[in-house]
Amino acid sequence: EQRTLDLAKKLFGDYKLAFSLSTPRPIQSVNLGTISGDRTTVTYTTTIPDIIQSTKPVVWEVSW
Repeated sequence: EQRTLDLAKKLFGDYKLAFSLSTPRPIQSVNLGTISGDRTTVTYTTTIPDIIQSTKPVVWEVSW
């Protein structure tokens, strides 16, 4: 809903949510995020308004 999105933008502005996962072996693939140079950490960064606007569930898939 637009009112919810407007409120989220007003409350959270430029704030970001960051999720990071470190693995015991090199990461082979991800659907969201950035893999580190040594391939053992992936970080996905987003905003609350982006999550609210998403029409599908946000699913983070990491394979190692």
